[in-house]
Amino acid sequence: MPSAADTYYSAEAWNTHAPDYQHRFSLGPLSLVAEHIFPKLDAALEQASEAEALRVFIGAGGDGAEVALIAMHYAAGSGREHLGKKLQIVSTDFASAMTEKATKALQERAPAIAASGQIKFITADVQALGPDFADESFHLSLFTFGPAYVKDPEAAFKEIRRITKPGGRIITLSWKTMSLIDDADRARRMILGEDTPSVYGTLVGKWGDEAHNKAVLAAAGFAEIEAKTFEITLEGTDLVEDSLEGLEAAQRSADSSPAIAVLTDGLTAEQRIQLKVARQKKLQENNVTLATAKVTGTLVVAHGIAA
Repeated sequence: MPSAADTYYSAEAWNTHAPDYQHRFSLGPLSLVAEHIFPKLDAALEQASEAEALRVFIGAGGDGAEVALIAMHYAAGSGREHLGKKLQIVSTDFASAMTEKATKALQERAPAIAASGQIKFITADVQALGPDFADESFHLSLFTFGPAYVKDPEAAFKEIRRITKPGGRIITLSWKTMSLIDDADRARRMILGEDTPSVYGTLVGKWGDEAHNKAVLAAAGFAEIEAKTFEITLEGTDLVEDSLEGLEAAQRSADSSPAIAVLTDGLTAEQRIQLKVARQKKLQENNVTLATAKVTGTLVVAHGIAA
């Protein structure tokens, strides 16, 4: 029987989670680091010829948070529509339910863009993309949050380097801490004993280290690497839709997350109830409502040039 950690890294787990997955939890942090993405993307688009599209690869793209962010940046009325027309985006995820959800959302929200063929969602594992993804075929690669959600991130970075053109850029973003998961992990350790290892730290912690990010990027073949740590706070409707349905959807998303499944692995039925009660109690103690819901955390953004 596979361990909870193995399940966490499986496409099946993320397919199950897809219906409740809220990309707002990714879109909020992504929008806060747009300064690291868009100046470089805008400059590359300005230099790109009309004859050659600027190709962007997205690894572990889930249900399309990065695509949504890029679409908003180049939307009608932004003054950057002419640049957006040069873009060609390929967003991948190893969970087919995620890419199907992303495709449907794009068709519903931006039918003209969907019909243009500029954006494609493809089910593919960033750790082993295979021959369908040609060597040195993308100008920019984004791997935001992905390092903590694949079993072999080093292999993923090597694949991304393989498909990125020399002189092309990679931008990656990783959680160092996130209060939602940290609080759940802390409650779990209180139930099992304070000496219980931190599951979240085991899965995600190393990607919160700037030096680790730099070393992995360098080993994959990137140069001129920079990394920066910064704090974020997301509140209220930055997190969920401004409705009771949105709040309930966010709660379902948190409860069905493979990360929470890892935290509850090994707990008895009674201990799982204790954990849920502890999480709910913390929300009540802090008087959390839709208007006051808050997630704090620290992020590491790293970027480099394909050597």
